[in-house]
Amino acid sequence: DEISQLQSVQVTDIAGAALTLASLQTRVDELSLAGHQEDIIELANNEAETRHEERPQEGWRAGLDTAWQAVKELVVIRERGDNGAGNPLLTPDQRALVYQNLRLKLESARLSLVQGDAATFKQSLDIARDWLLEYFDDDTKRNALKDTLDKLGQIELNTELPDISASLDALRAWQHHQRSQAQ
Repeated sequence: DEISQLQSVQVTDIAGAALTLASLQTRVDELSLAGHQEDIIELANNEAETRHEERPQEGWRAGLDTAWQAVKELVVIRERGDNGAGNPLLTPDQRALVYQNLRLKLESARLSLVQGDAATFKQSLDIARDWLLEYFDDDTKRNALKDTLDKLGQIELNTELPDISASLDALRAWQHHQRSQAQ
């Protein structure tokens, strides 16, 4: 009876979930930060070159046009969509920290999972999900990571095991009875 109770307990695949989290950590570098598309600068430079070639001028107007183009190249105005409107532009060091912090949150979730700490596991997953949504572009890679985090968040670490002490007590009584008959 107790064996069938044990067999009916749903066992969580801790090792599989830990490997999934480790895999997510390696995929963090594939994500692109929100509002930090490198091709924006290249596009601005190409537009500046195109404007230079539009109409040749002579004399003082050519000098003024050249000076104006040089000033316009110093200032780059980037249009940011709704997705990146609230995200400030980050320095390269800050960008590296955003990636590293996300990796650390995933590592924290993995360690909590292995240790069976359900509260820290859920909290680390929630923070990692929030970082994904706040700092990274809304694309298929980010959404795939978010979906995986959502699935991992459904894992129940606190599995209740049935009481099988009656079998243990019966086994101990039988062993005690066998020892007393042997003496």
